[in-house]
Amino acid sequence: MAAGRRRAMQTLAAGCLGLLLLLTSLRCQPSEPQPEDGPQGQLSLLSPKSPLGLSYGEQALLLLHYQVRGEPQAGVTVRLAILAGGSGSGQVSGATLSSPILVTNDHGDASVLLTAGSAEAAFSVVASSPQAQDLTVDVAVSRYAFGDLGIELDATAVAPQATTLRAGLFPDVGCAQLPLQPKLMGALRSQRLDDRRGLLAFTTLLVRGYTAVGRAEDRNGHLLAYACLELPSSLLRASPPVPLTLKPVFPSPVGTFQLTSKLRLPTEKVWTELLCPAGQGQVFLDALLGAIPVADQDLAKRLAALRGALDPTGCRPTGSIVDNLLHTLLTTTSAGTALKETAADVATIQSSAQVDSVLQVKGDADQGPYVGAHSLTALTLKTARGSATYLLHNVRVQQARELVIGRQRTELQLPAHELTLQLPRFWRRAIGELALQPRTITVTLPQLLQASVVTAKSGMATGCEAIEQLLCSRVAAPCKGALLAPCQQAISAAMGRLEQSLADLPSGSGADLSMGATATLFDPDGSLHAAELLDGKLSGSVLLPEGRAALVGTLSGLSVTP
Repeated sequence: MAAGRRRAMQTLAAGCLGLLLLLTSLRCQPSEPQPEDGPQGQLSLLSPKSPLGLSYGEQALLLLHYQVRGEPQAGVTVRLAILAGGSGSGQVSGATLSSPILVTNDHGDASVLLTAGSAEAAFSVVASSPQAQDLTVDVAVSRYAFGDLGIELDATAVAPQATTLRAGLFPDVGCAQLPLQPKLMGALRSQRLDDRRGLLAFTTLLVRGYTAVGRAEDRNGHLLAYACLELPSSLLRASPPVPLTLKPVFPSPVGTFQLTSKLRLPTEKVWTELLCPAGQGQVFLDALLGAIPVADQDLAKRLAALRGALDPTGCRPTGSIVDNLLHTLLTTTSAGTALKETAADVATIQSSAQVDSVLQVKGDADQGPYVGAHSLTALTLKTARGSATYLLHNVRVQQARELVIGRQRTELQLPAHELTLQLPRFWRRAIGELALQPRTITVTLPQLLQASVVTAKSGMATGCEAIEQLLCSRVAAPCKGALLAPCQQAISAAMGRLEQSLADLPSGSGADLSMGATATLFDPDGSLHAAELLDGKLSGSVLLPEGRAALVGTLSGLSVTP
C-alpha cells in the first residue's frame, strides 16, 4: 500500500512539473487525473459476468476495477445505487448492497456484496466514478429458470447512413405507449451493435412478455429507422432470433413555424415600358396614336412607320425615331426626369414581395394526420433605397384554417388555400414612402406624366404644341393642327393607364392570393421535430390589376415552438 502511494505521488509530481513548464501562472494541486479528450477513466466489472441471474436471497460479490489510461488507480471513490429497471417499471423487491460507497485498493479494485430479495425482480446496479462512464450491471431475480432472447435487426433500408443498431426491452408497456424518442430511454435492457444489420442477444431475462424496440442511428446518434414489436414470454424458451426490420423515420412537422415567402411577381406592363430606352416617348406615343381620329388615320400610319418593332421585352429599339425624339423631349423636363427615376422604384416594388406568416401544425407527431392553420402577419416591399413593412392583420382573409398538411418522407406539403394580400393598396403606400417622399415629390405619378407633357418645350412651343411641332417635323404634310386634340386626349389616357396599374382590386375579389407550398423538414439536432423548413417552393396565383398571375417564389421557415 505504501509503495503504491509513493508511485502515485511521484506521478503527481511529474505532472505538476510539466504543467509548470507550460503554464507558469498556474499552481499544481493534487487532483484526480484530467481527461485529454473525453473520459479517460474506465470502470469495469471483473466478476461475475453481467447480466446476473440470482435466486431468492442469493448473494453475489461484485468485483469492480478502475483505471486511467490503462493504469490502475488507488483511492478512487465509487458510488453505487440500485435502480428499478426501465423507467421504474422493474422491481427491486428488497435487493440490497453491503455498502453504497467503495474505495479502490492499490490494484484499482473494489468489491461489494449484492443480496437478492425474496420476489421476482429485474433491476440494475449502477456504479459511478470520476472521469468514467457509469457502469450498469443488469440483475434478474427469480425462483424459476431464466430465458434468453435474440433480436435480429435489419436497417438496410437506411444504409449507408446508419452506423449503429440499438435494441431495448420494455416490460409492462406496449408499442402504443412507446412513442418515438430521439434517444433510447427507459429500457429495462439495451444492446448496441456498430453495424447496419446484426443479432443483439439478451440473456438472463425473467421469463415474461416484453416489448422490443429496434433503432438505427447515424454517427451522430440521430435516429434514422425504428421498429417496435410486442413479444410473448414463449419466445424466451429456446426460440430462434426474432427478426425486426427497421423502417425509416422522418422529422415531425408538428409545431409553430415563422414562415418567410419571397414572391416573384410580374411588373405591370406600363412600368416595364417606362423603363425602356425610349420609355416615356413610347408610352405617350402609344396613347397619342390611339387618340388620332379615323379621319386622320393616314397620319397615324405615317407616324407608326417611323417606329421600330417591339423587341421581346416590349421595348421599341433605339432606331425607333419618333419614340426616341419624344422621350428626349419629355425627360428633359424636371417632371419627366422625376418620373423616369420613380418608374424604376415602382417596377422594383411591384416585381417582388416578402410575405411573413405563421404556420401552426397539429396532429400525431409520429404518423399524422396533420392539420394546420396559416396566418398572414406582414408584407415587405423594397426599392434600391430601402424597404417598408406593413402589418396584414386587417386584410379580409388573414388566416386559412383546417388545412390538411401532408408529409412525404422529409417533405412538408402545404395545400393550396385562399388568403387576401391587397398588393395594389400596399404598392401605393410603398411608392409614397420609398419613391416620392425621399425625392420630396408632392404629386402623384400620373400627375408627373401630365406635367412632363405640359412643360415640354420645342423651340418657342410648349406642351402639346411642342409635341406636335416635333412629330410633324418628321412626316410630310398634312400634319400641322391634327395632333393637338389627340395630344390632350393622350394625356388623360396615359394618366389613366398609370392609375389603373395601381388601382385597388374589385371590391368583391375577397381572397386574391391562392398559394400552396412544399418544403424540406430539417432536423439538425436529431430531435425528430423539424427545426426549419428549407428549399420551399411556392405555387398558386395572385390577382393583380392586369389580371391573375401565376405565383412563383420560395419559402423558408423557422420553428418557434417553445
